[in-house]
Order: sequence, then C-alpha cells, then structure tokens
Amino acid sequence: MTAQTSRRALQLRLWALFMFFFIPGLLMASWATRTPAIRDLLALSTAEMGIVLF
Repeated sequence: MTAQTSRRALQLRLWALFMFFFIPGLLMASWATRTPAIRDLLALSTAEMGIVLF
C-alpha cells in the first residue's frame, strides 16, 4: 500500500465517520423542531406527547 493509497483510505474513513454522526444528528434536529407541529397535528396535549416520546 502506497502513502497515497493509505491517505485516500484514511480520508474515506473520516468521511464515513462524519456522515455516521451527521445524518442522525440532522434527522434528530429536524424531528425536534417539528414536535410542536406534530403534537398539534395529532391533537395531543403536552403530557400525551411526552408519553408518546417516552
């Protein structure tokens, strides 16, 4: 394995690790900001929404 090949492999691994955390973080952030709208859509009280999330 040459230095260039190992550098490319390292870059791919770093990119995969970044995406491994970025995608779930993005999904969680978009879900968290939409919970009030989802609660209203389902006509739930705050307590009922808490039970749904638990």
